[in-house]
Amino acid sequence: MPAPRWRLVFCAFLATAAAAATFLPDESAPNANLPDLAGRWQMFLPAGFEKAVTLTPLGKNRFRLGPENLNSSGVYELRDDRLVIVEPKEPYFVGYEWTLRSRYLLTLTGEPERNDAHGSYLGAVLFRHVDALPLPGPGAEPEAVPSELSSEPPLND
Repeated sequence: MPAPRWRLVFCAFLATAAAAATFLPDESAPNANLPDLAGRWQMFLPAGFEKAVTLTPLGKNRFRLGPENLNSSGVYELRDDRLVIVEPKEPYFVGYEWTLRSRYLLTLTGEPERNDAHGSYLGAVLFRHVDALPLPGPGAEPEAVPSELSSEPPLND
């Protein structure tokens, strides 16, 4: 029996994200060299659902994950390479934690104690395409697009 279409899309997505990954530098300086996480993201849930989400900056190392109708929505704090929920929409949602795999990819590695009403979302993925990265400020050089993501064929000399 062939795999459902969403699984094939999800596997292709993970392969693209892995190829595009810019992994975290120097762990001795927490949060110093982490990428800007603000902006639009796509959430892929283990059951195959997709949701458009936004990380909105709220100050130093804090972001709001929205929209509000998600169980995992709320205010998160960046702690080293993890986004940890600090203000969930309901107290029983304390425990959500996303691990930063690259500037394009986060995975859900922590969640509230499981209960039958909400199920498990472990393994969910937040992903953004290189085009969704924040624009550089005035006078800054734009970041080069990794060759793996470029739609242009490589130049042969």
